[in-house]
Amino acid sequence: MGSGGTAKAPRVAAAHEGMGAPAGHRLASQPVRDLDAILDAPGLDLPALRGALVEERQARVSQDGHDGRALAESLTGLVDHTVVRLFRRALDVEPPSVALFALGGYGRAELAPFSDVDVLALYRDIPTRAIEGVVTPFVQWLWDAGLEPGHAFRSLNRSAESMTADLKAATAMLEARFLAGDQRLREDLEQQVLAPFRARHGEGFARAKLEEMEARHRDQGGSACVKEPEVKEGQGGLRDVHFIDWVALARGTTRRDLLREAAGVTPEDLEGLEAARGLLLTVRARMHTLEGRRVDRLEMALQPRVAAAAGYRDSPEALAVEGFMRDYYLAARQVERMAEHVAALVRRRRGPLGVRRPITDELAAVDLRLYFRREGLPGAAPPGFLLEVFQVAQRQELQVSDEVLEAVRRDLGRVDDEFRSDPAHAAAFLSILQGSAGVASALYAMHRSGLLGEYLPEFGALSCLVQFDAYHEYTVDEHTLHAVRNIEAFEHAQAPEDTARRTCLHMLARPDLVRLVLLLHDTGKAKGGNHVEASTAMVPQVARRLGLPQRDAEHVHFLVENHLLMSATAEHRDLSEGATIRAFAERVGGLERLGMLYLVTCADIMAVGHGAWTRWKDALVTDLYRKTAELLAGAPMAAPGSYLERVLAAAGPTADRDAIGRHLERVPERYALEVEPAAAARHPSLVAGLEGRAVTMDAEARGEGTTLWICTRDRPLLFAQLAGCLAARGLNIVGAYAYTRSDGVVLDRFDVSLEEADRADPRVWGRTEETLAQVLGGQADLDALLARRARRVPDRPRFEQPRPRRVLISNKVSPRYTVVDVSMQDRIGLLHGLAAAIGRMGCDIHFARATTRANLAVDVFYVSRGGLKLASDEEQQALRDALLAV
Repeated sequence: MGSGGTAKAPRVAAAHEGMGAPAGHRLASQPVRDLDAILDAPGLDLPALRGALVEERQARVSQDGHDGRALAESLTGLVDHTVVRLFRRALDVEPPSVALFALGGYGRAELAPFSDVDVLALYRDIPTRAIEGVVTPFVQWLWDAGLEPGHAFRSLNRSAESMTADLKAATAMLEARFLAGDQRLREDLEQQVLAPFRARHGEGFARAKLEEMEARHRDQGGSACVKEPEVKEGQGGLRDVHFIDWVALARGTTRRDLLREAAGVTPEDLEGLEAARGLLLTVRARMHTLEGRRVDRLEMALQPRVAAAAGYRDSPEALAVEGFMRDYYLAARQVERMAEHVAALVRRRRGPLGVRRPITDELAAVDLRLYFRREGLPGAAPPGFLLEVFQVAQRQELQVSDEVLEAVRRDLGRVDDEFRSDPAHAAAFLSILQGSAGVASALYAMHRSGLLGEYLPEFGALSCLVQFDAYHEYTVDEHTLHAVRNIEAFEHAQAPEDTARRTCLHMLARPDLVRLVLLLHDTGKAKGGNHVEASTAMVPQVARRLGLPQRDAEHVHFLVENHLLMSATAEHRDLSEGATIRAFAERVGGLERLGMLYLVTCADIMAVGHGAWTRWKDALVTDLYRKTAELLAGAPMAAPGSYLERVLAAAGPTADRDAIGRHLERVPERYALEVEPAAAARHPSLVAGLEGRAVTMDAEARGEGTTLWICTRDRPLLFAQLAGCLAARGLNIVGAYAYTRSDGVVLDRFDVSLEEADRADPRVWGRTEETLAQVLGGQADLDALLARRARRVPDRPRFEQPRPRRVLISNKVSPRYTVVDVSMQDRIGLLHGLAAAIGRMGCDIHFARATTRANLAVDVFYVSRGGLKLASDEEQQALRDALLAV
């Protein structure tokens, strides 16, 4: 399995032992002497039985732990042996005509160490009291033996009725496996219930299961390659294998025979599905064993432990867990692909396809899907027809049918260096990227077929490549395609914050270059090390193959090399400084390239995962884009009119003009460059409110975050105290500015975000101001408040490794201040500790910005000492040492 589901070995050198090896058939009950002695004793010792089952299960896990199918069958055999003996013991009490069947995972012989044991007691029309006399003690024995049964008892006639009325009941009955009891009931169930159901309702059942699977996929995010996959219910998980089996059961056939009906499924595909199923069963069994309970979500904290238990080891190319997860995703994609084959069969059986609308000599549209006009890929079609399929799909905004994808997959041998260097093929590929709609869909289809990875092997190396961190939610290939899809979404986005992106996209002459940059921007991650350098090194060869003109090739090269520049500048630099904007503008060089970089930055971060793109980040990046665009276009960066006039206009006709004038005379010069007139207009009242109080505060909601203006009197380590108070209240500080008036009054701005529950609490700001007043007034101990907050925060996930501590100090970034970049593992009160260390060194903090990715905090401070930069190496080293000691 590999790119797009084609049969390729993973490109990660991580050793593993026997994952997915074929299982033997061991469903027959195995003689277990300890259990037999307990089960044969006149008095049933259920605690002893429970203990014996635990020991036997552990022994089998140790013996078969690397082979999920063998282990599942072995555990099923163990349970069969126990359940059948207990059932026969119950029948000795009162022996009506009854049969016992295994249902669900037990019926499929897919038991994991802590799976439920679901059983059905099927009987003829006999008194309910008689069947209860068998079932009630039997079920109680199962509970006491630790088997956690789910149970039902149903008459033969009632079974037929329930199957037509309840999809869940129909599913259970179709996969019921006979265990013990009246053999005639087994035959009657097949002849009187199951066979008629298949004949009358089989196709309707299959369609219902298809709809169920499609809904489940939507709920799981529409991808098999999510950060913490559901091994059972997730896309590409065991439930998708079950979907194949359920359709087969509804048609009275087997999994293999059903898949042989699908166009293009090869014997290798069938073996690949079995291997993938084996890996999924192995992973699930490992999860149960390691956690000591039933668990189906492969959480990040669990992934390294499962990888180690499965024999994976670190290699120079990847961590053991990354190699393991890549194999997992390859298996999930193989399951996903086979399930889609069966989905296509179900859709085809749903009724006659719609009218075939010819599009080309070889292709036709049917029900918004692209099919061949005749059966199979045209044998005489030129090699370029492979790309033409997706070019047509993009232009017509059609989904590519499964049969066409399989035909392309079988013909990938045509894609060689000559194919990749053909100018006509390059023109076709770039025309797909140029489109305004249908581009992402076409690229996803190309990826599923394997053509995208073969035509662009730099991208192909990313297939199922894992980044083991809490920040990225998808594999690298999925992240990349999500980023491309975001470009398409910008075209139609209507929210106010989307205006700049939509306008920028409409102004682009070559949107295909932006999409090409996104396809290439993370290709270096397949090589390890610095991915930006490695990705950039691949650009020239791709540009030559695609025949890009020199100017376009330079754009692509620059954008891949600098795809992190805009976010780094926006998140870690003071955008109110003209020097920052000028330096960024000089680096970018022109409006066209700026627009491309803006779109690449937004699309890339949005594709990382939930929470990566916030309104604060959007505002920062867009602010940088607009300021740089103004500078490059020759427009003034400041609004017309004096600052005093703009503040007075914002304050309104009833404002105290003299108070505003006095306030603006006392603030530092940079205040007028950095503070919005509307905020400045409110500040005199904040200052006036200090009379007899330790602090005043103003809170203004801004999208998902809030801007706090805190007014107090200057004192040593004030910024650190304020940051600590906000952290103690659970506020996440993302940015801060500090202004000290000539009369010693301080106005500090903090941009903060809150937990979702706190946003709806109107008391949060009152409590925040109360905490500030208590700490600044000496009535509360800040260290105690921070310690209490830390105890309330859950422990860090176990997968997180300690982050390296780094402090970089520069006098080149800002013309006025020394800029200090700090990165280290995040914790409650870290910003407070860092600010306190800076204060103890005699430095003033003028601007700070804090960002956190997973458990890595990246904090930036613009500082001075006595109004000057820290010029000497000794001063800088002393500050570095103080910060590293926090």
